[in-house]
Amino acid sequence: MKKISSIVIACSLLFVVFSSASVYADDSDTSPFTNGSGTHADPYQITTIEELDAIRDYLDKSFILMNNLDFEDDASYADPENKDDYITGDGWCHIGYYTEGSEFTGSFDGQGYTISNLFVNRSFSGYSSLFGKILDAEISHLGLIDVYVIGRGSLGSFAGNIKRSSLSDCYATGYVDGSGFYVGGLVGRNNGFISDCQASVEVTGDFYVGGLVGLNEGSITDCYATGNVIGNDFDNEIRNIGGLVGGNAGSVLDSFASGNVTGNTYVGGLVGANWHNISRCHAKGKVTGIWHNYGHITFGRRYVGSLTGANFGNVSYSYATGRATFRWYVFGVFYHLLTHLLPDGFSLSELDWWTNR
Repeated sequence: MKKISSIVIACSLLFVVFSSASVYADDSDTSPFTNGSGTHADPYQITTIEELDAIRDYLDKSFILMNNLDFEDDASYADPENKDDYITGDGWCHIGYYTEGSEFTGSFDGQGYTISNLFVNRSFSGYSSLFGKILDAEISHLGLIDVYVIGRGSLGSFAGNIKRSSLSDCYATGYVDGSGFYVGGLVGRNNGFISDCQASVEVTGDFYVGGLVGLNEGSITDCYATGNVIGNDFDNEIRNIGGLVGGNAGSVLDSFASGNVTGNTYVGGLVGANWHNISRCHAKGKVTGIWHNYGHITFGRRYVGSLTGANFGNVSYSYATGRATFRWYVFGVFYHLLTHLLPDGFSLSELDWWTNR
């Protein structure tokens, strides 16, 4: 009888152990994605907006888009009742953050599909894009159509900041408006590799504002931007406004911009200010320099150009066909004379020197 009791107890213990193991295995295998395992060879498959949103909980995994998605289309949701969460209020919250360990480090292959009507309305938040910050990651073959993105610094349609990462064969259309540093039609700040990408995005911002990238510290190759770019605060000094790139501290190769550009300091049809290398590029948009604060002569005029606003690096085999003009310039000169220089004995000969700087 004791032997039988021991056998029963042992079997019961084994049952508990295997049951626990079975439950644990089920929990570990559960994911919000219908197909895939998240590896590079077998990426998670994205078919709905909810699955797209779930990427934020699997930042180091690989993903592949299986169909077009539209934030305003019920058919793009597993549950259409979730739609209002994404197209009203603050809208979309970026995937991946700027803090160490919370960046997106995986890969996303759009397979040529598109995501339409991305809505981000976070005027007090940085990195407010589809992806916030990506690190050692890859994003490819994806189109964003009719984006509406409002945020603070490090802002773009695809990503606020990309570092040691690649963005290739991607494009965006729509509107991006940032109130701080690093605002771009595709990416706010690039310290990676952008190739074969296009942006037809109207972009506005304060510092480092570009039709494709706000500040480039990496490489941009075979890209173009067609949207208008505007430095949006003319009562203060705004710097580095460019049709393709606001400020370039990396390389820009075989690329062009065709949008009109408006700003007041370091304003260029292709690049607002260049510190490194531009080669085989061109620009054809109209460039308008807005006179800074009605009369600060040291700003504005000598930093506005049809190709680059200011060049401190190398520019080769590049050209511009657009026209550079100045608005409020005459009023600015006389305002400055009346309020700053005439009381100090300003002469007409000095006027020629000032206006030809």
